[in-house]
Amino acid sequence: MSLIRIRVHRRILSRATLPTACPISGTRLRVYARKPCNAPQPKNMSALAWPQPDLAVVRIARTGRGNAFDTRLVETLHAAIAEAAVQPAAQTLVFHAEGPDFSTGMDLSDLESETDDTLAARFIAIEDFLATVWSSRLRTVACVHGRAWGAAADLVVACDLRMALPDSSFRFPGAQFGLVLGTRRLACRVGSDMARQIVLEGQTVAAERAVQLGLIHRVVEAFDLESLPRLVVDPETQTAIHAASRAADDHRTATGVTMPADVEASLHFDRQALIGSAHRPGLRQRIIDYRTRLKKDATARAP
Repeated sequence: MSLIRIRVHRRILSRATLPTACPISGTRLRVYARKPCNAPQPKNMSALAWPQPDLAVVRIARTGRGNAFDTRLVETLHAAIAEAAVQPAAQTLVFHAEGPDFSTGMDLSDLESETDDTLAARFIAIEDFLATVWSSRLRTVACVHGRAWGAAADLVVACDLRMALPDSSFRFPGAQFGLVLGTRRLACRVGSDMARQIVLEGQTVAAERAVQLGLIHRVVEAFDLESLPRLVVDPETQTAIHAASRAADDHRTATGVTMPADVEASLHFDRQALIGSAHRPGLRQRIIDYRTRLKKDATARAP
């Protein structure tokens, strides 16, 4: 059997590459490796690798922008999970990222050319991707390091198994410019009271506290695929168990309103909440105002 590891170490991140084209049988695969694979690498900003027939690994590789989610990256990630889910033997999908951060959230570097409508469409596409992760028949795994902010934090929350390096941090800033994105899923992980505090107070949650809250499962020094708990059921049974347990999760997250117990209805609820908030006039200006406040706060804190 292959020895398959994901090693993340801060000293080697800048030199790391994912050997997606390397042969797997009888080899050791380190997703963050000291020596890159000589095989040609895909030009996509994410790549889907299959170190085992039942295990897929997705890397996020847009380090020049802090792995921020632009339209193309979201489409690529969405396509990757859709591709993995249709493989009959697939049971686990792992998300990890290159560079110093998992992801800094939505890419707003071209905000001046955006409109309320284009921004709303991008946020809706992100919600659709997150809904696919949340409802996937696969066991989804997030391997986090550095910042996982905004949409990236929502991706982590949507995953079934959530691990992080000690330097990881999580933020959910969307509400600060009027969005309702992923709040119900966060409440499912940490409870409705704590979810409201994190979102409404704009908290940054460090890794150790994230474990205490249930936002992530554990803090690790390195990611090792061998340490993933082995699934002892076949893919068909896994699909049924996921559907049943997700329905229970969705029913349990009622937060003062009547929440549907059906998974599809819950996903529709999430999407409509996001659409309603994203289409409120002035989204672009609210984001500009939010970024201005961030800059002022940073200046005020500077020595």
